Amino acid sequence: MARVFHLDLIRWSPQSSLRWMSKQALEHQLRKTKERIRMAQVFDAKMREIDLAHRAQQQPKPPHQRTGWPHAEVKPRERERRSEKANMNILLVDDEPHILSAYRRSLRRFRHWDCRYESGGEAALGAIAEGQVDVIVTDMRMPGVGGLDVLRSVQLNHPEIVRLVLSGYAEDELLVGTENLAHRYLHKPYPCPDLIELLAELETAIAGLGVRDLRSIVGGGDRLPTPPELFPKLLGGLAQGEFEKVVELIESDVGLATLILRIVNSGFYGVPRVVVSIREATTMLGIRVLNHVVSLWAMGTAMAVAPERVRDLSARGIAVAEAIRAQHPDDHTAISAALVSGAGPMVIEAFGLNDDPDKVAAAFLLLWGGPLSIVCTLDGVRREEPTGSAAVLREARTLVDQSRSQ
Repeated sequence: MARVFHLDLIRWSPQSSLRWMSKQALEHQLRKTKERIRMAQVFDAKMREIDLAHRAQQQPKPPHQRTGWPHAEVKPRERERRSEKANMNILLVDDEPHILSAYRRSLRRFRHWDCRYESGGEAALGAIAEGQVDVIVTDMRMPGVGGLDVLRSVQLNHPEIVRLVLSGYAEDELLVGTENLAHRYLHKPYPCPDLIELLAELETAIAGLGVRDLRSIVGGGDRLPTPPELFPKLLGGLAQGEFEKVVELIESDVGLATLILRIVNSGFYGVPRVVVSIREATTMLGIRVLNHVVSLWAMGTAMAVAPERVRDLSARGIAVAEAIRAQHPDDHTAISAALVSGAGPMVIEAFGLNDDPDKVAAAFLLLWGGPLSIVCTLDGVRREEPTGSAAVLREARTLVDQSRSQ
């Protein structure tokens, strides 16, 4: 019988040298190997078929994602064409290159946004002068022209631009000093997914506000009007530590209630949940911050509404909030939505607009960083069949209007 020597099939034994394998055993081993190879080929073919079916269901990727092109500087003429087609034009400013690189990586796939990146305040102002900008995200402390200088210039010359501050410096005075300059205050490190979600919210607000003239009115920085006699009472209550009196006064004013909710829900405080209760927001801020807020609020430029009209325009919202508090004391979203809904009539009165008050109030609150649940309540109350807090708000409004008409 013929003997075959095959190196791959040799077994070594400590008692002997090489073992010789018969021709039949070798053929059997080869058949098993061929079978394993065939099964592997069948498996690979099936996986390719599944992968092709999965790819067919996916949307085709844009060319820059298929080929892995690096980010390249866009030529001015091409940028102008892209800005006209984009849903939103975003300018991101930071003096740290690695932060700008993180922005690029995260925002590159959002082709419906035209994003531009600048490494300093002077370059940012030049970019704003060159083309249309809808949103600016800027760092505060930069060499040369700082974030505050950029915000002041944008507010003065381009009030229609939405202004976001992204800073790693936690100072109460800094926050209070920028409360009218910036629509949102974000605290570093701010995760890119959260920034993308915020930009999507602002895209909705910009679409709701419509034309840039209305955005410049709502976003310009003029504060909501407050009756002048309220400030001495509020500062006196803060000086004496009368917390209940302070809460009562804030809940009686649309402008201050809106401001308190904006500040406590900003990224500066890093609250892990959304705060919709005026009382809770007042407690979180504390006496020292409230003193800063009220003092600067009193010195700010208010919208041109007569004091007696301020009381009339806010009276309905305050009455509705009291009615909800009596029937649904735990529904703080509906209570606060009823109160801040007075912002809509005030903006309409100040600028002679002809629009739905709840729509204007919702867009105002969304733009300036109010709680999203309150924005959704103000938007939902305009629908045919509101649900949740919006239904509670509509029901309370009906009761208040009926009692006033009698």
